Amino acid sequence: MSVESGAESGPAEHSLLEAGWADRRHEIVAWLDALRPDIACFQEVWEDADTSNTAAWIVEQLPDLGYHFAFGGAPFGPSSWPDPALRFGSAV
Repeated sequence: MSVESGAESGPAEHSLLEAGWADRRHEIVAWLDALRPDIACFQEVWEDADTSNTAAWIVEQLPDLGYHFAFGGAPFGPSSWPDPALRFGSAV
């Protein structure tokens, strides 16, 4: 399954480590919409003071499915990422 996505701008289009998150996140939404699982688990979820976490974004794209999310994360150490507001974790 593949989803075409338009150009986007802003922090949500970028992964912390890899380019192409703007396209990959739309692919995840398409699979969830097609498969409609009762539960989905996500690793390597991040959020900061200005951006909702990626699980929240995915839930917002699928309002008709009635999904909710729970996020657990912690800041990186200061030697890895200087902004303590950035939290990295998992979501269900």
